[in-house]
Amino acid sequence: MTPEEIKKFLLESIAIVTFRKVEDGKIRRITCTLSKDFVNEDDRRKAIAREEVLPVWEVELKQWRSFRFDKMISMEGVVKDD
Repeated sequence: MTPEEIKKFLLESIAIVTFRKVEDGKIRRITCTLSKDFVNEDDRRKAIAREEVLPVWEVELKQWRSFRFDKMISMEGVVKDD
């Protein structure tokens, strides 16, 4: 997936993203989104995006996290409960 496709998916859904941490090489999994159902506009504006890094809302921890696109291993969609 391209960075644009990843962002578009996360704006509409929740996903489990698996990636390798830059600092220590460990594999990390986060449940994250950019959906306005979870993140309000003010909080989304506070997230600082860089070309190679995507800040995302970690749904379970209710905190901002980020991952590098080039370190992403996989992304699985999650069905939202209404």
